[in-house]
Amino acid sequence: MQLVRWCFLVLALTTLLSACSSSSDEEAPGSENTSTQKPPVNSPSPSPTPTPPEPTNPAPEPNPAPTPTPTPPAPAPAPEPAPVPTPTPEPVPVPAPTPTPTPSPSPAPQPTPEPQPSPSPVPEPPVGTTCPTNYELVAANSSLGTNAFCIAKFEMKKVNSIATSQAAGKPWLAGKAVATSACAAIGPHYRLPTNAEWNAAALEIYNNAANWSGNAHKTGRLYTGFYSGWTEPIEISDITNPYSGTGRSSGSERRTFVLASGDVIWDFAGNAWEWVSDTIYGSSYTPDLSSPYGRNYHNNNWDVKPGSKQLFDFTGMASVPKNDVYMGNLFGGSNGKVIRGGAVCIHSPGTTGIFTANIGDITADDMQAPASWNLRMNNVGFRCVTVPQ
Repeated sequence: MQLVRWCFLVLALTTLLSACSSSSDEEAPGSENTSTQKPPVNSPSPSPTPTPPEPTNPAPEPNPAPTPTPTPPAPAPAPEPAPVPTPTPEPVPVPAPTPTPTPSPSPAPQPTPEPQPSPSPVPEPPVGTTCPTNYELVAANSSLGTNAFCIAKFEMKKVNSIATSQAAGKPWLAGKAVATSACAAIGPHYRLPTNAEWNAAALEIYNNAANWSGNAHKTGRLYTGFYSGWTEPIEISDITNPYSGTGRSSGSERRTFVLASGDVIWDFAGNAWEWVSDTIYGSSYTPDLSSPYGRNYHNNNWDVKPGSKQLFDFTGMASVPKNDVYMGNLFGGSNGKVIRGGAVCIHSPGTTGIFTANIGDITADDMQAPASWNLRMNNVGFRCVTVPQ
């Protein structure tokens, strides 16, 4: 902008100097003053006029001072363009600085363990099949929820105050508490059988043709054990004679029963009642197991404790013929301790048997049954069970 102003100033001075030079050239000295002369008028030619004498030169008039040429005003400076305001950007929120996490100290490197060979799976130990002397194996029964167990071959005898499974001697007659303690005193895992375990053994006997009088399954009748005496339970005087002490040599009172394994147990029915560990709770219900439909004597209202099947859940039993096959009878009611198998002095065929049961019809001292018969003789014994090895 300053350069433009200087250009205008130089131009003005140049113009002024040019004007002064032109004026000086037009009015040089000795020239006539033409400012007083008038222009000629067109008229008729006049008569010749004598030439006047040349006038004496007047004193020179001073030249008027030249009219100064006005200096053009300096051009106004071009206005600077107003700056376009820059739009103020809206402030962008600045995110809060993320705190720098304090690094956890690196754990000390552990030595890389040497790879070990994968261990071979340890096979589960096989289910034991060996039972102690004078105990016989009863197989597991999934329908009844029982594992394999060993049951005493004989009703327990009291030998030096120890419950012993042997042929010699009369059965140890005892209340439930004494019987429970006597089994436990033999050693670990010895106890009274559960009601379900009794049924598992009874089903093996029921399904074996050797336990039927007709030597075929469901042919003839089941053997009942000794029931016709009028004494307390008896001993086994001759282990080779299945009717030992009965006074008989044939018929339903055979004292031996054959399990599924082919092994023999004595007096599982008859001779002495035997304790099981359960107690029955439920409504009154007294079916007769000698009925042809004895296998249906299962009452869902019964509650057997602890944990065994209801008393007459004969799962796996086939239909029986429509006659009394001596499966056994139910004595008592629906509440109380449970004894199984029946006893001598019942004196009625078919009332003792492998499924016979007595629920609570027992004297207060647990020694006589049925209590309602007032027998006046003790007839309640027991046998123990344990686990196979």
